[in-house]
Amino acid sequence: MTVLAWGIFVINFITGFFAYLSLTKHKKVIECHTGMNIAMTATGVLGLIIGITLAIQFPNYYTSITIVSTFLCIIVGIFFGTLGDLQTIVAGISSGIMMGFMSPMIGAMTPSPIVLLLFTTLICVLSFWLLCYSVKIVAKMSSEEVEKSEGF
Repeated sequence: MTVLAWGIFVINFITGFFAYLSLTKHKKVIECHTGMNIAMTATGVLGLIIGITLAIQFPNYYTSITIVSTFLCIIVGIFFGTLGDLQTIVAGISSGIMMGFMSPMIGAMTPSPIVLLLFTTLICVLSFWLLCYSVKIVAKMSSEEVEKSEGF
């Protein structure tokens, strides 16, 4: 179970990394509300993965896991928050704090941790796909508006 849990952990972070790279390409069209959605969603799903995985792997160190999970979630929130403005960074940090405290509790209480990790992986992939897709749509719409305004 240890190797499988860490494998799922790595898969989710690779997904998050590529989503971050994809979103960075469209950073110019990310406004306040879109940036807050990105920061809170990304921090939420990756925070769940961090806390649940650490709680599964180190069940006897609950306090340390909560502290480490919170710091890691805050870092994820800052990274995804930098795609927007200062308010987006604050939203990412606050989401990181919440998920850092909540996700180890969920991981400690689950009777079937691998099923929960697989379900969270599905949510993670779908969430990042939805975020990247919505930002690409916004980028496409803004480029069409620029073309229309140049046509006059």
